[in-house]
Amino acid sequence: MKKPGQNGAFTLIELLVVVAIIGVLAGLLLPALSRARATAQTVVCVGNQRQLTLAWRLYTEDNRNHYPWATTLYFADVGWPAVELQPAWSRGWMGYSGVRPVEERTNVDLMLGPWPGSIGAYSRVAGIYRCPSDRSRWRPERTRERTLRVRSYSMNRNFGFPEARVFELSVFHKEADLRRHAAGPSGLSVFWDESEATLAGTDFGDPTLHVGEWVLGALPATRHRNAGTVSFADGHVEIHRWTDPNLLANSRRTDLNLGISTAPESPDFRWIEAAMRTTGPGITE
Repeated sequence: MKKPGQNGAFTLIELLVVVAIIGVLAGLLLPALSRARATAQTVVCVGNQRQLTLAWRLYTEDNRNHYPWATTLYFADVGWPAVELQPAWSRGWMGYSGVRPVEERTNVDLMLGPWPGSIGAYSRVAGIYRCPSDRSRWRPERTRERTLRVRSYSMNRNFGFPEARVFELSVFHKEADLRRHAAGPSGLSVFWDESEATLAGTDFGDPTLHVGEWVLGALPATRHRNAGTVSFADGHVEIHRWTDPNLLANSRRTDLNLGISTAPESPDFRWIEAAMRTTGPGITE
């Protein structure tokens, strides 16, 4: 029986105890939810890479086993073929510098084509070109809106890159060329989840050992708890965890665009080199 005048409300102490319990439970659950979300985003990123690699494979089979090029050249003024003649898998400049028109950072039509070499007819969906963990944004001129860049992935530069002939790198133009890679299709990378710090063009550059240090113009992404996704020519996708301190320190910057250099014994850079091309040509001491 309630006493007259008693309304049964919580006292301040009871309310504080409930709030404290809720805070403790939230503190226990939020890290688990954060990890679950990160895991889900990694799974989506792996799926994106698989779909892109499947589209790359379908394009190759429909084009007499010739691969699309990794990059579109912007150097017709120095005697190389015009941009329209390059069979690049994608187009659009994602870099923070103003080398290309700003609208390219958010233009999905530049990714999907059509033009010679585009895999857009096989990929079809613009969403698979961006990692869900990539939150890098571009602010168009004279606006306050910050828009997500539409692409996170780039292709191994050695697929048909014409500049590679100048530097005598291993270039893969058609399926038969895979025999020149030491590990075959299972060891040759195709698409890279690239760091927002260096993502610009459509190709991922391989590291060069020069004067006792590795020089890498493109950094792999570390968005997945210091790991990133890489697809290979046989269709499988790896989640590779990076450990090089210099790579980890620079991979999430937004003002880099120039790559980094690091010690020659770096296991990360040696792994990247092995996945990019055959060891030998292109390495200078």
